[in-house]
Amino acid sequence: MKLVQGLRSTSKLNPEVISILVTLNHLVNVSDTVYNAASISSVLNGMRNLNDNTTEVRNVLKIMSPRIRASPDVFTPKELSNSISGLMSMSSNSKSLLNVLLALTEKISECKEPFTSLDIGLCFSGLKNMRTSPEVNKFLGQMALKLEKPFKMRERDISTALYGLQGFLLLLDWHKKSLVVQRRHFQCLGVS
Repeated sequence: MKLVQGLRSTSKLNPEVISILVTLNHLVNVSDTVYNAASISSVLNGMRNLNDNTTEVRNVLKIMSPRIRASPDVFTPKELSNSISGLMSMSSNSKSLLNVLLALTEKISECKEPFTSLDIGLCFSGLKNMRTSPEVNKFLGQMALKLEKPFKMRERDISTALYGLQGFLLLLDWHKKSLVVQRRHFQCLGVS
């Protein structure tokens, strides 16, 4: 899985990167290994600069969603935020990506640890190139539940969150020191 971590600085799918992704797909498909949360987080975070417009990237995503669901681990907020921020260059046009997002959404609901402001910012930054869909809305709903308890959020983490949510309708109410994010019927209140 460390193989994919090295792709983090790659923004173009050159022949070498495609070869690595094809090899990774082959290795994972012939293995019965159940991946732990840290490995899944590393793989997805390593794909941070890759878009899902190619078959090779979509194939990696396709094999990751069942691996995420099969993982017996309860993901930590850090593992979830690193996983989701790894999706930031991807759009919500591919079913493979939406399945990964749904699998991660299920893991968010299992997570009982509190999310830090950095975790929240990174989770929302992963949505940067996505548009609204039932899967994205379900993810946003789970994140809204994590925001129910008031906590301090650092300015830079708010900025990171807003960066990821820039495609959604945003309303900032600084007078009340709360962040309100609306998209259709979605509303988060209580971040102080």
